[in-house]
Amino acid sequence: MLSKRMDPFESERYSRHLNLPGFGSAGQVALQQAAVLVIGAGGLGCPVLQYLTAAGVGTIGLVDNDVVALSNISRQVLYSEADIGKPKVQAAIAKLQAMNSKTKFIAHEEFLSQKNALTIFSGYDLVIDCTDNFETRYLINDACVLLSKTFIHGAVYRFAGQIALMNHGKENGERSATYRCLFPEPPAAGAVGNCETAGVLSTLTGIIGTMQATMAVKVICGTGHEVEGKLFLFNANSFESHSCFIPRNEEADKKRPCDKEAFLTYDYSTFCNSKSAPEFEISPSGLYHLMAGEQPVEVIDIRQPGEWPEITDLPATAIPVADFNDNISFPNHNTTVVLICTSGKRSLDMATRINQNRTKPVLSLRGGIKAWNQFKTGITNE
Repeated sequence: MLSKRMDPFESERYSRHLNLPGFGSAGQVALQQAAVLVIGAGGLGCPVLQYLTAAGVGTIGLVDNDVVALSNISRQVLYSEADIGKPKVQAAIAKLQAMNSKTKFIAHEEFLSQKNALTIFSGYDLVIDCTDNFETRYLINDACVLLSKTFIHGAVYRFAGQIALMNHGKENGERSATYRCLFPEPPAAGAVGNCETAGVLSTLTGIIGTMQATMAVKVICGTGHEVEGKLFLFNANSFESHSCFIPRNEEADKKRPCDKEAFLTYDYSTFCNSKSAPEFEISPSGLYHLMAGEQPVEVIDIRQPGEWPEITDLPATAIPVADFNDNISFPNHNTTVVLICTSGKRSLDMATRINQNRTKPVLSLRGGIKAWNQFKTGITNE
């Protein structure tokens, strides 16, 4: 536990907070004693991490297992061109530690999953969701509800963003609305794209991320009740903002896993309509052997130009996902078409949509270019 007496360096550093009515030394000490978990070190996570570090939060955990790509830099403002190819967690902590030497950073350089979520969350007072997919959002929600943790939801899509304080404890002992209260059912498969496929205004991530950080400060300092149970919306096109109350939805809440055992076995892929037929995917090994045969194969890289990583020994035609439309033509029926992207998610979404109108399915490379490069490295080392 940190001392409630700040040294002269801290008093000068946080003087603007100390002079703020209703904040003062008590608020600053609360920040110094807080432990906050930020899930996702991307467009939302970067401003959240920067402002919480600058504000003097004592312990900050980062969960992310991605690396910095060229396409990240326009909105993920912690990173520079020199960071391309580096793990985001490592690159972020190096910058943040230089910003505040007294903040303790804990790196969780791994994908968030049912296997590790409850263990990771248990060490923090507050969880901030800076992710970009529905499976992880529902997983975060359910883990926080099981552990009675407050969490802050944030999301961006093209020119619109939203935030909400969820599962926050009230004075009467009840807790505010959850993500399942807001969205009892996930959208249909392919109905909503992510930032990679739909695009997002770079500055919008800074606006929404900063709002999440502001909300976190309010929660830590004990004034979160003013925003609990509300959804805040911002439109970067019209510069209009709105808020609305989110009522508790007990029926929706009943659909979540009710205990740890149920949580560990819950099928989030099926619930979020993201599990596709196995015949739409091909493993790196399967693609390798397919290309070694006599059947013609056409590999199409659907990433945007400049995306990392480069492909290791895999001839591919570049057709960015934004260029796909109803008029796009594929090779003849005898050719197997395989779509690839960085992790396999975008290519699988695209293959699923395309296959609704095809007799012979277009395939997606499972695990994407990352999995292919690892597979090829293994062959080279043998």
